[in-house]
Amino acid sequence: MNKYTKRVNVLFLSIILLYLGIVVLFSILKSSGHTVTMLPSLLISEAIILVPGICMIAAAKMPLKEYIPHRRIKISTALLLIVLSYALMPVASFINILSQFLTENVLASSATDIMSQPFIVMLFIMGIYGPLCEEFIFRGIIYSGYTKSGRVWGAILMSSLLFGLMHMNLNQFGYAFFLGIAFAIVIKITDSLLATVIMHCVINLHNVSMMYGSQYMLKAAGMKQDMEKYSQGIKALGDGIYGVVIVLFIVSIFAIAISGLLLYAITRNENRLDVWNRLFHKNMQVEAEGIQKQGMLTVPLCIAIIICVSWIIYGLM
Repeated sequence: MNKYTKRVNVLFLSIILLYLGIVVLFSILKSSGHTVTMLPSLLISEAIILVPGICMIAAAKMPLKEYIPHRRIKISTALLLIVLSYALMPVASFINILSQFLTENVLASSATDIMSQPFIVMLFIMGIYGPLCEEFIFRGIIYSGYTKSGRVWGAILMSSLLFGLMHMNLNQFGYAFFLGIAFAIVIKITDSLLATVIMHCVINLHNVSMMYGSQYMLKAAGMKQDMEKYSQGIKALGDGIYGVVIVLFIVSIFAIAISGLLLYAITRNENRLDVWNRLFHKNMQVEAEGIQKQGMLTVPLCIAIIICVSWIIYGLM
């Protein structure tokens, strides 16, 4: 097993252990009458992801470009990436609503706390700062590290799995895993971290804007602002939700087809059809000559996955 895989596995375990440590710290502070508000909580949660990655790179004394895909993309590609981001949203929404048959909507449950903060501040933290931190770690360091194993689809799926597990709840795991796969494919066909940063920012900026916008319209219409009722699970929305699920399912099928076409258009626009062919049309044994397929599982990674899965299951009880 190569050193890159070992490093990223230790990195993920470090992130999870830091998360648990912060949860314990916040609990102690709360019990002593000191509640951590939404703003510092969000800043700390992203720092937990970012700082271990920076420390790992510094300790390894390796150039950042060895971890971060940094190929320049065309402006037209950036525009296609924005369209692709919106094409993926219906699928993410469908997965999100399915998960609510088992658990609460995490984002909706935090709606009141989120919207108690200035819109511009939350737009920056959730729409730009968060995506930058997460893409740097999960599509930059972790995905790139796993590609050194010679398992391209293994790198795509494993980095996406860890991205989903990192959220530590079933609701966000589902759509984060799906989007993680899409982001990893994009970074593969563009060889640019900027590409996935653009997509992640577009999706998050859209979600934050919609959250504030919907509440503003409700207030303007004189209606009660009560987004948190949706956090209680799908049943809180009534029997009519089944119709919504069916519609979203149908829309998602078309959205996936459109997304596939957009991915191909992006690949063609970047003159990387050879990458597309190796990724989707050939049984890829290795990514380059001299690289043999190697394992990706290590003890630290297994420990981290067990912790995450246990935490998610505990949250369902």
